[in-house]
Amino acid sequence: QMADISAYGGIWGIEAKEAVFNAWDPEKPKDYDNFNPFERNFDGAMSDENGCFPGESRGYKVPNRPDASWAIMQEEAKKME
Repeated sequence: QMADISAYGGIWGIEAKEAVFNAWDPEKPKDYDNFNPFERNFDGAMSDENGCFPGESRGYKVPNRPDASWAIMQEEAKKME
């Protein structure tokens, strides 16, 4: 099972990650429905929409990513501050 990101067009972008983050309960064990989408593994990779990292789990699924540009990345960086 994965996080339901259908409200975001199935795109694993900042809005979907914020929704998953806001639903995350750090007091509960990490699983496919409860994880920090901004966490990075030791290689610096970010997880997919079910909390799996590339090369570390058979459950990893390449996410649909949003368009990226310098301007978009700067807006997202402001949100993260």
